[in-house]
Amino acid sequence: HNSDGKFIARAQRIEFDCELIPRRVAIFIEKSKDGQIMPVPNVVVRDVACGANHTLVLDSQKRVFSWGFGGYGRLGHTEQKDEMVPRLVKLFDFPGRGAAQIYAGYQCSFAINEMGGLFFWGVTNTSRESTMYPKAVQDLCGWKIRSLACGKSSIIIAADESTISWGPSPTCGELVMLIMLPVLL
Repeated sequence: HNSDGKFIARAQRIEFDCELIPRRVAIFIEKSKDGQIMPVPNVVVRDVACGANHTLVLDSQKRVFSWGFGGYGRLGHTEQKDEMVPRLVKLFDFPGRGAAQIYAGYQCSFAINEMGGLFFWGVTNTSRESTMYPKAVQDLCGWKIRSLACGKSSIIIAADESTISWGPSPTCGELVMLIMLPVLL
């Protein structure tokens, strides 16, 4: 709601306001390259995904918006700046390049575009370099992704007739190998 909720309770002590009742998100924005802020009209929310400190929205026009803590590039805006209101992720705002599904991990984000390609931004391992804007996951090109789930550092995907998982070590058993056996009738 265009605020980080911080307020000074007394000297050297910052506290945070909490939203105790639902409140409508009033504005969705787009930022131009020169920093100009423009409202985005006609946003009809179709899906929402929440990470640890960020939120994604998919609208009826297949556009993706993100806001919250901008660290590690998890918002997809090429910078690590916090966003207090939903901001358009530009990659998905072109004809034929819209998003069909969105997912939020702990410090990362995913989208499946209209053509079925998986895009990733953010980080799954903070000791590695961050991906600051949506990039195609090349290793999964050609797979038909049906579903995706992610934890703090691991990702699991249902694609075609397979289950694919990855993440940094140690994963504490999060990565599983599923073997599909044929059913005999």
